[in-house]
Formats: sequence, C-alpha cells, structure tokens
Amino acid sequence: MSLQFPKQLANAGIKKPVIGGGTSYDEFTLPSMGDEVIGHVSTLHYSAALDTPKNAAFVKKYREKYGKVPSYYSEGNYTTAQMIHEVLKKTNGKWPGTQKFIEMLSKMKFDSCAAPCISMT
Repeated sequence: MSLQFPKQLANAGIKKPVIGGGTSYDEFTLPSMGDEVIGHVSTLHYSAALDTPKNAAFVKKYREKYGKVPSYYSEGNYTTAQMIHEVLKKTNGKWPGTQKFIEMLSKMKFDSCAAPCISMT
C-alpha cells in the first residue's frame, strides 16, 4: 500500500507534501513511484544520497555488485554485520556468550554509512 498511497492522494487532488514512514519512500521503492512523491519527506535513518566518503564507497560497491541503489535494509544489515565482526575479532572468532557479547558491543563505537559514529552506550 505504501506505493499506492501517494498516488491516491495525488488523484484526490491533494498537493501538500506528506511525511511518510520509512518504507513509504525507501530508495528501493522509489523507482516504482512517479512524480507524485516529489516533495514528500521520509523518516528513514539512511539514504544512498548521504554525502559522506564512507557512504559513497558503500553505494559504489553495492551498485557494482547488485546493479541497484542500496536501501536502508542494505545499510542496516551491512552495519550490523560489521558490528558483529568487530566483536568476534576481539574474541578470535569465538562466541563469547550472549551477555559478554552485549557488553562488548555496548562499549564499541562504529563508523557507519548512515552516520559518522554509532555508539551503543
């Protein structure tokens, strides 16, 4: 329905911009939408258009590998995998147990594509 709602608003003559939930305007869905979404605002934490060196590198590699623009699903899973990897590097690849894993993760800071620094504390 998120693809239909902006179209239905436009067909009803409503011209005001809409602040939509994240998945309403995720960059993965935008190619399926038309001009009716121009001016609408998304509440997502990520956009492939974010102008940071780390995000530019991520978008470039993602497009080369998958032939499309990354979405917030792509970035979220990528960053989560990096976080898990960093913890496991500190334990030489051994699972430290749930409580220890959470403790270690909560003390780390990560440079993600969506933001310069994610702190778990």
